[in-house]
Amino acid sequence: MGTTENIHHSSSSSALLLDHPPSPSSSLSSSSSSSSSSSAAAPLPKQICRLATPSEITLLVTKRHDEQKALLICQTKSKQKNLLMDIVDAEYQWDRRKLTFYFIAERRVDFRELVRDLFKIYKTRIWMCSVNSVGKKNMNSAK
Repeated sequence: MGTTENIHHSSSSSALLLDHPPSPSSSLSSSSSSSSSSSAAAPLPKQICRLATPSEITLLVTKRHDEQKALLICQTKSKQKNLLMDIVDAEYQWDRRKLTFYFIAERRVDFRELVRDLFKIYKTRIWMCSVNSVGKKNMNSAK
């Protein structure tokens, strides 16, 4: 499914994107003439199949609100258990059968007890995903 972006389009620009989605081949031809730094260019957005219905928009807003609450609860429980990790984000799958927490840690962390506690609260599969901490280290060393 992927994540949604908070991009506001007018109805006319949305209709244009529906009718004429960006094609990967057009970006490849323009990037071949540029330098090798273009390999790190941002990926193209996925094709828009249709506009979201008002009920789907409401579900997305509710899902994001629940993810923020889950993030705060996980951060609190992690601190209570003195785990050496920073919980940086939480994401529900669309069907809410899995709740993923993204974290940064310097070394391996035994978070099994944390996962058990979170499962008792949310009654869904809990997934812990390590995020590369290189960017955070570089930001701290620049200070």
